[in-house]
Amino acid sequence: MANIIQPLPTKAGAIGDLARQLLRLLGPAYPAPDDSLNAADALNLGRAISDARDTTAASLGEAFPDTALSLLSEWETMLGLPVSAGRLTTTQRRAALLARWRTRFSGSPDAVVSALTPLNGNVAPTMRETVAIESTANPPRVFVFTLRVLADVSDAAALAPLRAVVDVMKPAYARAQFTDQSLTAGFRCDDPGSLTNNTVLL
Repeated sequence: MANIIQPLPTKAGAIGDLARQLLRLLGPAYPAPDDSLNAADALNLGRAISDARDTTAASLGEAFPDTALSLLSEWETMLGLPVSAGRLTTTQRRAALLARWRTRFSGSPDAVVSALTPLNGNVAPTMRETVAIESTANPPRVFVFTLRVLADVSDAAALAPLRAVVDVMKPAYARAQFTDQSLTAGFRCDDPGSLTNNTVLL
């Protein structure tokens, strides 16, 4: 018995490939040359499958804050961040979301540094832990950790995303402060990076 050749549509690309796969499952009894109704039906099904596959792949990306695109505003609202569409780039918004997401976990020094890194130009901030004496505090000895970051600490707007993350993660008994100066030891006044300033002069 001679083999029966099944006419198939010749459309290129993913839609055409899917249409031909569907038609081969139906077999030679379902001929589908170009411009036939059978070919049109198969191509429409191929298009629907291709669209569903693309939508599924995109939806998987929306499920995580560091890969979301169309749901960035919803992620920002859910995690308590200001909706920053038009003000920050997609990369910056994803970095802020990832940092905030990480605040859901441990508040250890390593976890704080890890959470801040995406907001700090992907550079891990330097941290120094000290104990400060504050006469207005009760008790007067306050645990302080100072973070050296790339942002201009005099710019409240630039520092706000970093501070928002730290405020959520830090222990209630601790105080966080930021500096853009080196955290090497030294006798410097009014510098949050100064060990002497934090332990003696406060």
